Amino acid sequence: MLGFQFYTRNTATNYQNAPLMTLDLMGLKKFSNGLGLGLVMGTVQQLGNDSGPVADRLNGFVGRDFTLGPIITFDTKIAGKHPLSASLRWVPSISSTNRLKSTNTVQATATLAF
Repeated sequence: MLGFQFYTRNTATNYQNAPLMTLDLMGLKKFSNGLGLGLVMGTVQQLGNDSGPVADRLNGFVGRDFTLGPIITFDTKIAGKHPLSASLRWVPSISSTNRLKSTNTVQATATLAF
């Protein structure tokens, strides 16, 4: 999924964030027993320099981030008719510049339709 983020100037600090481009990709192999295994990749790329007094002292504070990690999914039906989907993923930062580096990003989801 490709996305773009645009920001307005913070009038209190006179700080303007540059636009960001985000890209998230997932490859998943689903098995007949409802299990799925795959990889998740994501990136955040700043498309220019931030501006303002603080940003100028930090040479624009351009940030980038690249993440890569495993995902496991499970799909089934409860009582033969209510779809249940669950997933667990760990997506650590592989490379990070001027962004919060995270090696402990874990996400769990579950959805039950009735």
